[in-house]
Amino acid sequence: PYQCELCDYTCKQSGHLKAHMLVHTEERPYQCEFCEYTSKTVTLLGKHMLVHTDERPFECEYCDYKTKHGNNLKGHMVVHTDERPYDCESCDFKFKTASSLRSHQVVHTEERPFTCDICNLSFKTSTYLQKHSTVVHSDDRPHKCELCESTFKTPGNLKTHMLVHTEERPYQCEYCDYTCKTIGNLKTHLVVHSDERPYECDSCELSFKTASNLRTHLATHSDERPFTCEVCEVSFKLNSYLQKHTTLIHTQQGRPYACDKCESSFKTPQNLKSHMSVHSETKMFECDQCSVKCRTKMQLKIHSTSHQLDWPFECDYCEYRCARKSGLQSHMLTHSEHRTYSCEHCEFSSKSDEDLEEHVVNEHFIPTHPVPERKKSVFPSKTSVLQQQINSRHSSTSRFVFGKKTPKRGHPGAVEFQKKRRLNKKHDVQ
Repeated sequence: PYQCELCDYTCKQSGHLKAHMLVHTEERPYQCEFCEYTSKTVTLLGKHMLVHTDERPFECEYCDYKTKHGNNLKGHMVVHTDERPYDCESCDFKFKTASSLRSHQVVHTEERPFTCDICNLSFKTSTYLQKHSTVVHSDDRPHKCELCESTFKTPGNLKTHMLVHTEERPYQCEYCDYTCKTIGNLKTHLVVHSDERPYECDSCELSFKTASNLRTHLATHSDERPFTCEVCEVSFKLNSYLQKHTTLIHTQQGRPYACDKCESSFKTPQNLKSHMSVHSETKMFECDQCSVKCRTKMQLKIHSTSHQLDWPFECDYCEYRCARKSGLQSHMLTHSEHRTYSCEHCEFSSKSDEDLEEHVVNEHFIPTHPVPERKKSVFPSKTSVLQQQINSRHSSTSRFVFGKKTPKRGHPGAVEFQKKRRLNKKHDVQ
């Protein structure tokens, strides 16, 4: 065998030893005829020559993948297996290729060594910098979709776009049944399986799993409303709010979701889905207190009232019962036989304060317009009167004192009131 004098390399042929000796020198005798590339061996030159051709001699036996280099094919083959041999030392993620692991590891460092020469933005990888330069600082969109008029700055963006013209969802989550059309969407989805929340708000203590969630949250700390409706000029903090507003308010009278079984239409797909149950024989909503089943949640809610006999507010005059005091207050107005408003000057009583007010003015000549000093009506409000009535167990003998004030000129009863006042003064003098 032939032994290298500078290292432990051995071989059986002198030609191999001669080729090996080039690794110990700076000599690169093999020159590419199409560019300035040079190499130490003819084998390396042969591999390089593939960059000047469209030839891709290495093909995957399981899919249409082709490549110019055997090492690339070897790396590709892992996508057809479940093996993920590359573990991240900083978290629990595993990857199929070393390059995927290297790309991931940048999330665990704050270093951004790659800086844009135009805007000085820094990036964690050269790939991010190159993509930034192409997308942000270039107006060229040379990559055109063959199925529509869309154009793109990068072939990757075009490739991603082409998925909208198919039903293919090639990326699947290894932890659940989620599938998607792009690797970016899959990466975003994977955070739901992790407890990491790396995106922190600078204004509060909240943290988020994705940058988009953080951006949405940051709007709550700002008074800016940059998204304005072109129809009614109402402004919103987020574009998603504007889109929802436009859909609900300005699209087909705000009810774009039509039922295909009747003429009903709805503002949201959720409302339409709920409505569709009325066309079904299936009764999905079951009462938890009896065996009754209903087609809709509203029907179940109405039915449930029959079980609510333990509601605390009960009418003294009928079997009406409710959960809120305000409901009982409104109900009391339905009992015409139980007068609520009583006149302090006579035995007159009325169900409404308007009737009592008219009675006091016409019969006793006492005005009921607001007192200027207090800016309040001299009559108690309906709510306050009802509140006192309920608290006193609906006493029918309650009386309310109303203030007296001289009617203005032209007020109903003003002439009679003046006559009565002069007569009273005459008696006082005597």
